[in-house]
Amino acid sequence: MEQTTETPTELCRIKVSELQGRLAKKATENTTHRFNNLYDLLTWEPLLTWAFDTLMTNRGSRTAGIDGMDKRTAIANKEEILKTLKATLKSRTFQPSPVRRVYIPKPNGKQRPLGIPTLTDRLVQMMVKAILEPIYESDFYPSSHGFRPQRSCHTAMAYLHQQAAPKQKKMNWVIEGDIVGCFDHIQHKTLMRLLRKRIQDKKLLTLIWQMLKAGVMEGTLFKRTPEGTPQGGIVSPLLANTYLHEIDKWMDENYTGLNYNEKNRRRKRMEGNAFYVRYADDFVVAWNGTKETAQTLKAELSAFLSDHLGLQLSEEKTHITHITEGFDFLGFTMKRHIDVQRGYNELKFYPSEKSVMKLKDKIKSMTKRGTTLASVPDKITALNLLLRGWANYYRHSAASSTLAYVGSYAFKRMELWLRKKTRLRVRAVYKKYYRRNKWLTWAANGESLCHTGMTPIEYKRYAHRPNPYLDPSKPVFLPYHLDPHPGKREWDGTNSLYGENWTEVRDEVRRRDGERCTLCGSQDRVEVHHIRKHKGNNEHNLERMIALCATCHRNARNPQSEVSRIIARLYLRTGKPDEAKVSRPVWEEA
Repeated sequence: MEQTTETPTELCRIKVSELQGRLAKKATENTTHRFNNLYDLLTWEPLLTWAFDTLMTNRGSRTAGIDGMDKRTAIANKEEILKTLKATLKSRTFQPSPVRRVYIPKPNGKQRPLGIPTLTDRLVQMMVKAILEPIYESDFYPSSHGFRPQRSCHTAMAYLHQQAAPKQKKMNWVIEGDIVGCFDHIQHKTLMRLLRKRIQDKKLLTLIWQMLKAGVMEGTLFKRTPEGTPQGGIVSPLLANTYLHEIDKWMDENYTGLNYNEKNRRRKRMEGNAFYVRYADDFVVAWNGTKETAQTLKAELSAFLSDHLGLQLSEEKTHITHITEGFDFLGFTMKRHIDVQRGYNELKFYPSEKSVMKLKDKIKSMTKRGTTLASVPDKITALNLLLRGWANYYRHSAASSTLAYVGSYAFKRMELWLRKKTRLRVRAVYKKYYRRNKWLTWAANGESLCHTGMTPIEYKRYAHRPNPYLDPSKPVFLPYHLDPHPGKREWDGTNSLYGENWTEVRDEVRRRDGERCTLCGSQDRVEVHHIRKHKGNNEHNLERMIALCATCHRNARNPQSEVSRIIARLYLRTGKPDEAKVSRPVWEEA
């Protein structure tokens, strides 16, 4: 008999996937079925273990809630936390804690409120999401793309382009929809009424109601939450999608879901037909009627939002634009270009001017005069992180000329930064750092500046995606959405934590370990790992540092991974390798 090699975490994931598959199948086959006895699943051991291990791999688990418990403390007390949580859920004495309120900057200069629940509350929310999402994924429409598994900004743009691009449809007018404070004005009673259409379990509905009414803590001040879902909660995007699903349903029943004959009759009556796509609280309606009928549709949609959902369209941000003028959506500009000489027109989407200017400001701030303390390789690495992320986000559009322009701008800004840092003349700077292959670039110690013009363009075609939970053999991962504009925490190349001499220390450790990974022997992207946590005093102990490849280094940050266990077995608390243990092979046969 073959021995199974799955870890306990993997076995729990398989069991949870099978459960989600059964829920998705039941919801798909019977669209009016109301599920019961879901609350008892929260005390199921495999679901508890899977949710805890998955939560600990999330980067946000390092941030503590109002109780002060962070990822390190939770891992050290895993058994006790799960045992206590299971007992409180079983006795129905679990009470969600208020979320810690913080504010993050928005692109327009304002601040967005963000709620940080405790790790225990996040654990319960992850289990609730794992139970509800397979059910509601069977009900959601293809027009919804925000915060859903196997969907992203790129699928939304591909879906929009597929429907609006054909010239026969004559989608000439576009309504750019923006809801005022959508997540902060979700009505709790309306949301619970919508959840009851699918969920019959009163105990689970009561738990969700308690999460909505938990309140927030701003410092030492407690505030009640009469409406809205806390942004930052794991289950909040699913609840918001369930709420905004009513917009998709209204559009489908009145416009987009009509059959061919009904659409043809509307076309003959000069009433027009619509196409609709939504990403979270932002949506676009393409209209092939006149501007007057588009204004009528906007008024109808505004009345529906106000009367049925308690939401309001922003009069300032909701515009009716002709498609030849172009409109912005999810960081892209979509515009129909008319070529008079060739006699045809084509709908294209490419990076918006606002997005390009924002990237240029970021590059400029990273290469200003006050940042010359960073080493040249570190500055190149920091710029590459920004440029590659931005280029990968926009490479699924007609962005060839934009990517070439951004790459040339970064090249010129790096040239000015090198001149400020080295105080050399232009010819001397080019002689020392300039390299030329297909594109112009700067290089130092094996690090070369990425030119975004080299990014290949790959157009995505939209394909209908059924409920992803119907196939338990394929795991459904948490949706992480790309952000082409990282926040202020993005590294600019300056090692403020590790000190100015970090580059020299890192190179010394690499040379000592033979420019290869200490564990697997790989020579690809060798990095340096601190065996004991660095305290930020700019002092480095070479005995507590080892060279690892990028893959092993990423796994070493997770205390639950096999790499962390191997490092713990090989090295003592002082960081020095144990000779008796080093003599044994690192990777043992299972």
